[in-house]
Amino acid sequence: MPDGHAPESTALTSRPCDGCGNPFAPTRPAQRFCCDRCRWRAHQRAVEATPEGKAAAAKRSADSVERHHAWHCWRSRLRGTPLDTPERRAVLESLRGRGRVAPDEVRAMLAAAGCPVPFGRRAEAPAAPAVEAPAPTPPAPDRAPLTGRWALPSPEAPRLMPCAALDLALTARVDLATVRHLHGALSAIHGRDHDAQRAAWRLAPLSPRLWRVVWADAAVAERLRATREERRIGDRVEQLAWSATLHRPRFPAPLAPGRYRVRFDAVGPVVFSRFGGTEAVTSPTADTMLPQASRLLALAGVEHGGGVEVGDVEALTEPAVVHLGGHVRRGDGRRGDVLAWTGRVTVVCNAVGAWALKLAEVYGIGGLTAFGFGGCRVSVEVLT
Repeated sequence: MPDGHAPESTALTSRPCDGCGNPFAPTRPAQRFCCDRCRWRAHQRAVEATPEGKAAAAKRSADSVERHHAWHCWRSRLRGTPLDTPERRAVLESLRGRGRVAPDEVRAMLAAAGCPVPFGRRAEAPAAPAVEAPAPTPPAPDRAPLTGRWALPSPEAPRLMPCAALDLALTARVDLATVRHLHGALSAIHGRDHDAQRAAWRLAPLSPRLWRVVWADAAVAERLRATREERRIGDRVEQLAWSATLHRPRFPAPLAPGRYRVRFDAVGPVVFSRFGGTEAVTSPTADTMLPQASRLLALAGVEHGGGVEVGDVEALTEPAVVHLGGHVRRGDGRRGDVLAWTGRVTVVCNAVGAWALKLAEVYGIGGLTAFGFGGCRVSVEVLT
């Protein structure tokens, strides 16, 4: 050029979306979101964070509970029990929007549909011609007894988990599109053979230049604590600084025998796959959640003797494609693409399963946790 300067490039590099966290290529410098849905959700979260938004959300929630009061009451008593059948659910669906309904009216509706009344006294049948009165039938129990794996308590475990976590500060930005280079550096630092069935670490992004590394072996974290070293990440040599603070997670509190509802809220994309990664699962079922619980127990070194039991699974998820690059592929997409899911999954399981799934907050859930996938928030609720 006449002035001796190279022309400025107008190409924009990939950056993570401020809404979902997935990398995307912005079309303008100020673009923060990959799509209108992420922009709208961010706007909704900002509105709901204000005092007026919180008050409006609380009012909407209270209005919804009052409008569907009878449906909420009866469904909460039946959900997760053997009495929660499709026929009974169809009868209770008619209670939506009716507010408060007398219990005797609901019992009569269930009796008319041929569904035994599970709680309270049995509804009286309509008047019929006088016949010999049958022998009185004892009322049904309030709750079905726990049998089999449902009657097992959570496993016994020591106070501290065998893993340990360190924060890793980087001089360069790393996101899911470039995390494979950081994965390679950690493999060299670990210095052991790769085990496809047991992840040696889990990566969790705290910021583009700060990642938390949960080492499955606490001795590795102790060795790296408060150290600095230079490692090649991609085509550059970067400075890696390990934190002086070492986190030792604790095992969850013991759970008594019973039925539990475990809710997963994905923090970033989660990868479930089968058949060697050739088929991705974006809507988890009981068949996919059961091995996840067993895998988490194996990672923590806890013996359970096959005591995990999983019942109903409700998946409110959306598929998400992340271009990880390299040779990694999950699903039937192109090489380097990972088909994952985001959203919420709710699982009804026994005490062993609920205790095991709670470990996902430390180890992550699903596959590719060593690449930063599988982050989630887990809440456990007692049903019976």
